[in-house]
Amino acid sequence: MMPKERAERVNGKGGAAKRRPRRRFINWRTFDPSKVEGDRTLLEEEITYKDHLEELLERKGDYVLIKGRQVIGIFADRQEAIEKAVDLFGGEPALVKQIVVKEPIHTLGGGIL
Repeated sequence: MMPKERAERVNGKGGAAKRRPRRRFINWRTFDPSKVEGDRTLLEEEITYKDHLEELLERKGDYVLIKGRQVIGIFADRQEAIEKAVDLFGGEPALVKQIVVKEPIHTLGGGIL
């Protein structure tokens, strides 16, 4: 049996108190690739991100383009990073993400975004 997730209380007008789950985060310093479930398409790129995190943080807030085990480049603009990925790799998977230590996990209908 799984433990219940802790929740915050949210009071609505004219109704009983509702419970909302606390937000979950990925901490890239402690990211464990063996815990990844589901689609593993960009797992190698995520491992590369974690492995280079400390040097990438010198440009925190910018966007990094990673393909396989190689950091391709760092860009001030997300769209520029995406365009470079398309130019270099066409429709092949590549990771473009903002450089941060922690980021929220977004879910929709049980899937992680």
